[in-house]
Amino acid sequence: IPAVFVGMILGVALYTYWGHPGRVRRRKKLGPRLVTDRPLQQDVHNMAARVGVSPPPGVEMPHGYRGTTGQAFGLWGKYIIRLDGGLRVWRRIQPGRFSAIALHELAHIANGDIGRSYFAEALWKAMIALSIAPLILGVCRIIASGLFSGLLGGGFIGYLKALLNILPVAIGLFVQAGVTVMVVAAIRARLLRTREIYADWRAALWGAEDSLKDIFRESAGKEKKPSGFDLWRLHPTAAERLGTLDEPRRLFYLSWELPFVVGF
Repeated sequence: IPAVFVGMILGVALYTYWGHPGRVRRRKKLGPRLVTDRPLQQDVHNMAARVGVSPPPGVEMPHGYRGTTGQAFGLWGKYIIRLDGGLRVWRRIQPGRFSAIALHELAHIANGDIGRSYFAEALWKAMIALSIAPLILGVCRIIASGLFSGLLGGGFIGYLKALLNILPVAIGLFVQAGVTVMVVAAIRARLLRTREIYADWRAALWGAEDSLKDIFRESAGKEKKPSGFDLWRLHPTAAERLGTLDEPRRLFYLSWELPFVVGF
């Protein structure tokens, strides 16, 4: 039974992972036909050749001129870089910043973190769907069935006895499920944050450090300060990314999260 259960989770995770390019395209309204700026696409391919990313990724953009972010996604050997429409403007008036964003996304490919991060996301969804959600529903069913049986067998007194017997067990199971979700969510969030920091540094080593710092300084002045307890934050702040570029030794720090999640 455990082997079948693990196989089900892996099967759902693989199915979810293989389908993520289509979901990203639908969510961001992308498609190869929307890339009307062929020189921009050629610039990205030239950058990929310069830094050794082969084969070069596809480039897809939505209509319009909004946004200045990017996203690398896709399956092995068929990676795609999404670039927001506003980067068309940056390419012409701020080419350094355009190159920094493109190099950051190419760094995700060079670091090999795209498959790992999207598969981790798929495992998270599979675990919630096949493990935690059925557990919660099963516990609720047990509670309801026990209380109903107690009510039929002994009236209100039977109902209270059943409640006192079932409640500690139910609370224990809910706590176990909740702690499991919290820890797995913390691992997932840390993975997603860390990959951004290392992509920044590879892009910096490729010559984009000054432009990245300019982008992060501008963004840091606009973003809200994170709370002190940020185990589940999915993206590093601009201030954190700037701090790591200024102080590379942060790449080698070990947080208190690591021994906890490994022990768990």
